[in-house]
Amino acid sequence: MALAPLAATVTITNWTATSFPCYRSAKPGRPIEHNLVSVTVIAPTALEADAWDTGLMVLGPEKAKEVVRREGLAVYMITKEDDSFKTWMSPQFKSFLVSEKN
Repeated sequence: MALAPLAATVTITNWTATSFPCYRSAKPGRPIEHNLVSVTVIAPTALEADAWDTGLMVLGPEKAKEVVRREGLAVYMITKEDDSFKTWMSPQFKSFLVSEKN
């Protein structure tokens, strides 16, 4: 199994210090605009995990959750909500966590 974490990083692209996400929307070719800041995928190979985390990051949290559920993926996501962060994990990801009872 392989684990691939991916975080939405930003780059400074002009002299006004405006930050833009490094991921681009496939349709207009502009930076994506959503609150998903991190995707971690556990998959059989690193190549699969990397492909899934990039694709899910571009989709955004709601569409990504639909794909995760449909495909049965092991995924952990972090979204930014105002001044805090929210986490979400699929049941498949949760199955990899170690219980405190063990």
